[in-house]
Amino acid sequence: EYGVTSFLCLKLMTALSEERNNSTFCPRRLTNILNGGAEATERKQKLEKLILDEPDFSLRRRRGVNRTELYMETLRCSLLLNQKIKEWGITNPEEIQFLKQYAKLIPGPLWVHDLLFTPTLLNQGTDYHLKYAELAKEYQIIGCYAQTELGHGTALRGLETTATFDKNTQEFILHTPTISSIKFWPGSLAVTANFTIIMARLIIDNTDYGNHLFLLQLRSLKDHSILPGLELGDIGQKIGYHASDNGYLKINNVRIPKANLLNKYADVAPDGTYIKPPHNKLSLLSLVLGRVSFVKEAYLALSIGVVIGIRYSCVRRQGFITGNQEMKILDYQLQQYRLFRWLSSAYAFFFISKYISRKHAGLVSQINDMNMSSLAEFHALSSGLKAICTFTTAEGIEDTRKACGGHGYLISSGIADIYTTYLAACTVEGENYVLLLQTARFLIKAVGAAALSKKVENFPETIQYILHYDKNDKCLASSAENFLESRVQLDALKFRACSLIYMCLAQIQEEMNNGHSLEHASQNLMVLSVHCAKAHIQYLIAKNFVESLETIEDTNIRKVLKHLCDLYALNILDSNASDLYMFGYFTQSHGHCIKKQISSLLPKIRPNAIALTDAWNYSDYFLNSALGQYDGNVYESLLDWAKTSEFNKPEIVSRVFETIKSVRSRSRL
Repeated sequence: EYGVTSFLCLKLMTALSEERNNSTFCPRRLTNILNGGAEATERKQKLEKLILDEPDFSLRRRRGVNRTELYMETLRCSLLLNQKIKEWGITNPEEIQFLKQYAKLIPGPLWVHDLLFTPTLLNQGTDYHLKYAELAKEYQIIGCYAQTELGHGTALRGLETTATFDKNTQEFILHTPTISSIKFWPGSLAVTANFTIIMARLIIDNTDYGNHLFLLQLRSLKDHSILPGLELGDIGQKIGYHASDNGYLKINNVRIPKANLLNKYADVAPDGTYIKPPHNKLSLLSLVLGRVSFVKEAYLALSIGVVIGIRYSCVRRQGFITGNQEMKILDYQLQQYRLFRWLSSAYAFFFISKYISRKHAGLVSQINDMNMSSLAEFHALSSGLKAICTFTTAEGIEDTRKACGGHGYLISSGIADIYTTYLAACTVEGENYVLLLQTARFLIKAVGAAALSKKVENFPETIQYILHYDKNDKCLASSAENFLESRVQLDALKFRACSLIYMCLAQIQEEMNNGHSLEHASQNLMVLSVHCAKAHIQYLIAKNFVESLETIEDTNIRKVLKHLCDLYALNILDSNASDLYMFGYFTQSHGHCIKKQISSLLPKIRPNAIALTDAWNYSDYFLNSALGQYDGNVYESLLDWAKTSEFNKPEIVSRVFETIKSVRSRSRL
């Protein structure tokens, strides 16, 4: 039996070796391109080794434990890693983020502290808040970000928590006046954080000045006890995020110093005079940062699922076509289609995450110079990208799980846990459909204003393409081969987005001509508005994919990635061809051509499927998957995971026997 097992393991391991030998490019070169150079790749590997060489960060310690044990172990590792980072002398924020991600500590008890609490103190506070920011950097205080309420989430205008200014004492009085105003969902609020940045409505002399941010201490720094006037706790079990302590917070007229208002942009004078910010969207800066991070997380989560799904599909054999040798399931066209479209999306999201990060850096620089001209555009862009990337990634991870058959349902597959955790991304930091409506609102407003004034100076960069729309344009493709031209793909995606935007604008105008308000008209066109926003964002992602490939000098790699770029664009066109038929841009033959080319791309991508996933350079530790082993030794790994199950302990078997015996004895009575 042992000999047969060893022979099977050898066959599985040989299968992936053969796949790697059949690739047409060097994965290491692509790794270097993705990382920004050979030196960056080497640096990443050194960082990985720091984690791998520390037994305290072993993921086995977090397997099969209950939620409390998982939280405590993740908290311990998070705090320990912070100490190690100081010992190692690492100060680069991106490297610190990478280490925490690699050690599987995101999401975790300190994630919101790093992502929102500390950056918000630094970016929206003034000198008074810097001392708290310094303490936060050293984890002498641990914070969270309390925005969402029991009755209000993405729609910030509906938040009910109040901060009433008392001129006599120079204090703000924080209060949650109703059950629906209780803060509910903030990560790290339940037991981890001792401070929070809280969003509340600023009230001065009975005048509501809208939502502002305040610093509030939650717990004693001496014994972590809850401070007077506050009631907080954990909200209970969730589908995922099991290592995060999402909490609730009820506030009963708690007073805080006036200085606790984060007043970089808006302030209150001692006499109660309100000093308004230079832009009404500045309070959303922290949320914008969160949405940028979710675009990055989308690429990472989807790529992990794709690596596992493709590796497993190269070693799993099922079905006979000719002879006695079973086929690799990745050799079936349908399996290729299911996995390669997500492979193409993962690469598209990688490149768009780089783009949005550069845009965000530019935005921060502009705002520091008090230039707010790009804020509305970036808010719409980050909202739309967060929605499309997280929607697509959640769907893609689930499909890769299904593509792994029954084994994909196991936690040991590595996919199931990613999926249940990632589902939250579709609602956290803004519910995706609401975010798409925000993007659509920006599009309609900008295009409508341009149409009325005929002025296009300073028109936002990401929507300038809309100005060149001609509703009479037709698809110029005369053969299936034309659809492998990036220009043809982008022209079609661009025409679709423009047509939907102008259609939505026209229907809103028609509603208003019939006597309806703008709000009522927008309400009646929500479905179309979401469709507009999706089309706009999909075009931008595809366009950025094409432009990113133009910067790659290695012709072999560019050729292989072009296949993925084509598949990404054509898959969108195929799924939304009805739009282009409706506007007369496509003929029936164009739809047939697109389907034909999608099928033709699959065998072109197939020889490099493993190389394209290897290029991400994910270690077995990071994948944490029995199905995604680099060497392909899947079945032995599955069995090893199975043997660690709690149910295999002798005491469990004894308890089962005693339960059966006790019920039997009762039935005799």
